[in-house]
Amino acid sequence: MKNKKTIRNRMIIFASLLCLWTALFVGAIISPQRETLSKEQLNTEQSFPNGTGKLNIINQTYSEKNKTLLLEFESTDNVNNLENGIDSKNLEWKIYAAKAEQNLTMQVVPIIKNKIFVAIKNVPKEFKNIAIGIDNHTVNVNNIIIDSEIGNDTNTADNYVMFYLSHNAKNLQQKSIKDFSRNEFTIDELNKEKTANINKDKQLKVDIKNLEKSIKDNETIIVNLRKEMTYLTAEKAKTQNTTIAEIENKNQVNQE
Repeated sequence: MKNKKTIRNRMIIFASLLCLWTALFVGAIISPQRETLSKEQLNTEQSFPNGTGKLNIINQTYSEKNKTLLLEFESTDNVNNLENGIDSKNLEWKIYAAKAEQNLTMQVVPIIKNKIFVAIKNVPKEFKNIAIGIDNHTVNVNNIIIDSEIGNDTNTADNYVMFYLSHNAKNLQQKSIKDFSRNEFTIDELNKEKTANINKDKQLKVDIKNLEKSIKDNETIIVNLRKEMTYLTAEKAKTQNTTIAEIENKNQVNQE
């Protein structure tokens, strides 16, 4: 009797443990995968270790319609301090993804100045575990050591940065993106850049015209202030001279 009771208790304990293990196992299967990317990993700006420059993702757009992720990069050249950014020929791009997302294709499209667009296609809606690695082959001349005994050291260490991408990144925009070829996309972006430059030129002309008007108005004010000085006391004339000097100084700054 005692043995039967002991066996029954053991069976109850075993059954309870089995139910608990099954519940945990099923929960692990059906629960959504945890996000493991930290804020640092999702950082949109990365500097190359050898000090040659940096890359910054200024726009991230995902189109669910054609499963395309479009990234707009800006590069900064710290070697020659060129506005054109890092020479795109010196950048080697690679994409990394989990097995479920290995059908991805990546296209890198350098645009004028420091802009580089990266289009990733076949991206699922809730994409995870996608990363882009960029190797910068630019040499930092400031790090070159020339010594006849030890030879030349051109700082050949890895000059590599990694950007991690996630569907829930705070800067990601959800927007329709039309399908495009490399040439079509390049022409479209060049036209946008051309329009932006035309608008800048128009605004510059307006600013110059306003500045010239301001200088002319100030000159009129100076003439009137000098006429008034004839009727002022010595103390007030001194104050008037200070005002005239300030306006003349302002005009000189505007003309430079």
